Amino acid sequence: MTYNASLNTALNSESLVTLLEGAIQGVDLDRHCVTLNNFGSSRNSTAAGIRSAAKLLNHPLAPAQYACVIDNGFGSGGDGYDTHASHTARTSRNLWNTLAVLRQLIDDDELNLDNTLVVLNTEFGRTPYRGEDNNGRDHWPQGYVNVMIGGPIRSRKILGHIQDGDFVSEGGNNGFADPNNVYNASDGRAAIMLAAGINPFENGLFGGGDVSGPLRQGEGNNLSANDNTSKRIVETFFM
Repeated sequence: MTYNASLNTALNSESLVTLLEGAIQGVDLDRHCVTLNNFGSSRNSTAAGIRSAAKLLNHPLAPAQYACVIDNGFGSGGDGYDTHASHTARTSRNLWNTLAVLRQLIDDDELNLDNTLVVLNTEFGRTPYRGEDNNGRDHWPQGYVNVMIGGPIRSRKILGHIQDGDFVSEGGNNGFADPNNVYNASDGRAAIMLAAGINPFENGLFGGGDVSGPLRQGEGNNLSANDNTSKRIVETFFM
């Protein structure tokens, strides 16, 4: 029942945006929105990894320029994200855990968003409808979300769009990227490289044709075209 309700609510997202007027919503600090069974006693490798990354990035003598944390879920015993069943309580708890640790580090000035870009990334998305054999969702590379926070990001925005359809069963173009408003994985990676001061079009990295059409400025893979494409990526993702 709860799972179906959440799916149906997603279809009303445009109405919710209007209702909330784009305002940032507060979250109850008492953690009522997640299941916290044995939260204090379970092994929290994700939190340890994020805190270690913050220490490396803020090292007084040799600060790291990049740190990667693999969020494999809270605790052990099958509590990760890679589930095809309706384990929404587990995945919600995992995501809450990650965001809560990041928020605490930011509030405690152990993670400075003025000079640190935080990227929340996944290797694949999930179907916008339930799987045929279970109440969960299956693999879906056709459209999924990446989040960038801090660093060069200067405005709140959503780039790209997936097409809506029937959230109960597969059909049509439901969940596929909108061809009129699509950004691919290379676009995001190129933006991250630019944020780190790396030219994404150096030899051995991306070619001009690897990024989406709306970002390409000029044809071919010549230096001038790639410089203009980099400027377009900065304007699109950061400004």
